[in-house]
Amino acid sequence: MLLPILVLGVVACDESNDEKIIYPITPEQEILHFFEEHLPVQTATKSDCFFLGNNDELSYLINSFAELQSICDCNNLPNIDFSQYSLIVGQKKVPNTSCFVSEQRIIETNIIVLELTVDSNENNYPAVSNMYYWGIYPKVANKKLNTILKE
Repeated sequence: MLLPILVLGVVACDESNDEKIIYPITPEQEILHFFEEHLPVQTATKSDCFFLGNNDELSYLINSFAELQSICDCNNLPNIDFSQYSLIVGQKKVPNTSCFVSEQRIIETNIIVLELTVDSNENNYPAVSNMYYWGIYPKVANKKLNTILKE
């Protein structure tokens, strides 16, 4: 009688450890242009409408146009279909001025982990600075978001 209870416990435990890997989509040209213009790849350049006056490490999982408006001070926001897609936008402290995201993915379990692979150019200046990142993903649920750097 005890054996079926133990088997059920193992199955439930395995289900809670399920993880799903999700990669960003290639966005439309209008969306790509907007984020390239307003979230500069070079860490020495500040964004003109995201994270204004804030140097904290921040990550936002955005699932509606209203949420995007609440964190962005730009006019003419891109047209993202939030019924199908989620947007992640953030800034992270990095050890030099030439760090950039070369790859990113979401690992979804009971939370969402955004894994950023970071590279840097050969000509870098060692100074702590903010690196911006963003990505459009197939729709994910609103869950706690953690961002980690992978070198």
